[in-house]
This record gives sequence, C-alpha cells and structure tokens, in this order.
Amino acid sequence: MNWKYFIGIDVSKATLDVCILEGKEKRYSLEIENKPKALSGFWKLLNKQIPDFNSENSVFCMEHTGIYNEHLLSFLQGKKVSICLEHPAHLKLCVGLTRGKNDQVDAERIAIYAYKERESIRLWEPPRAVIKTLKHLTSLRSRLVRTKKSLSIPVKELKLFDKDGGRTVENICKNTLKHVSQDLETVEKHILEIIKADPTLKRLFQISTSVSGIGTVTAVEIIIATNEFKNIRTAKKFACYAGIVPFEHNSGKPGKSVP
Repeated sequence: MNWKYFIGIDVSKATLDVCILEGKEKRYSLEIENKPKALSGFWKLLNKQIPDFNSENSVFCMEHTGIYNEHLLSFLQGKKVSICLEHPAHLKLCVGLTRGKNDQVDAERIAIYAYKERESIRLWEPPRAVIKTLKHLTSLRSRLVRTKKSLSIPVKELKLFDKDGGRTVENICKNTLKHVSQDLETVEKHILEIIKADPTLKRLFQISTSVSGIGTVTAVEIIIATNEFKNIRTAKKFACYAGIVPFEHNSGKPGKSVP
C-alpha cells in the first residue's frame, strides 16, 4: 500500500489519543472524546490541518479494545479508509522494550508500528452485523453463567456445613436462580436460531461441531473469534491464537557436542 499518513490511535472508554505521522515524521497529535460527534469534528480538523489528507493515502491503526472501538470503527468504515486492528499483545511484542507509558505516547508507538510494518500490515475486515449480534449474545451468556455459578455454588457449599442456614439462603435465591436459568435458556435458543437462519453460519457451525470435542458453545466462539474464518484461515494460525502451540523458550543452555 502506498500510504503517506500513518495514524495511530490509543482507544479508551472516554477518549481517543491520536498521533499522525507523515512517513516516519510526526506531524500532529491530539486528544478527542470517544463520541460520534467528536469524530466528525476530528475528520474536519484533519482535512483542515493536512490539506492533502484523504481516505486513500492514509491508514488508521489501533489496538482491539472490544466495545470501546465501536464508535471509531463504525465512523472510519463509513469513510472507507484502511484500518489496522491489532491485538494488544501483538503490538506489545512488535514495539519491544519501552520506557514510560501514557496514552499519547502509546498513540505514537502505534503509529510508528503502522509505518514500520506498512509492507506486511494486515487490514481489518469488518464482521457482518449477524456476527456482532452473536458476539453480544455470547457475552451475555457468559455473564449469566457466571451469575448462576456465583449464586448456586456458595449455597451448595454452605449446606454441607450448615443445613439450616443453607436452606434459608437457597430459598431467598430460588427465584433469582430460576429467572437466570430461564434467561440463559432463552439466549442459547436465540443463538441457535440465528445460526440456523443464516446459510453461511449454519454451514460453518455444522463443520465445526463435526469435530470431536467441539460443542455448540465452542463452535460459536470459534466462528466469532475468526470472523467466520476470514481473519484466521489456517490451522497453524488458529492453533497459535488458541495458545496450544508449544513454542520453545531456550537460552544459554549447552547443546550436544559435535563429534
């Protein structure tokens, strides 16, 4: 890609810290609110401060921070710009040892990363709306499961040592646990309905669950994490992403002598 401007953005819940490089030279930096209205003002400011700036000669790079990215990604997607969305651990490894840390410094480091990796940078491919919906539902399911466990397990443990006290607590929580279980069942049913209604998701789900040991929950999480296998296309990359590849960490140990 023949980009002229490399824009690093450090994303947080309330603010976006921005650093703009022209090539490897720092051109401009600022902080804006993480709100749609502020993003429109930011775009106007870019065009005013940098007359030759446009969607084709620029790349925007940021860490993946979950829901906090949503306003920015939606806005930039509408402007049809090149976007690089990297895992925080990947950026940390690529940037290497650093001294000091604040949001503005982080934004500059992200911009520098985009410039250095410009030949091999992987652009973000936005997920379909149905994948976003599935992601929200699976997140809700996880919260419901945690809530159910946080209420039911202590009650069971209490009853082992104090039956009367355990029964009292169990009766108080009974209705809450009942409704949490109902909500959990509703969410799981809705997830399956979405998958069955979408031909692509249905096919990927059937393939994933055909693998021994892969159930409904894991299959859905895999489809979401890989963006329908668009972002992670090979078994090797997926194994690395899942953290099951045994990389060697060895230094300073004597090897076998050469005869």
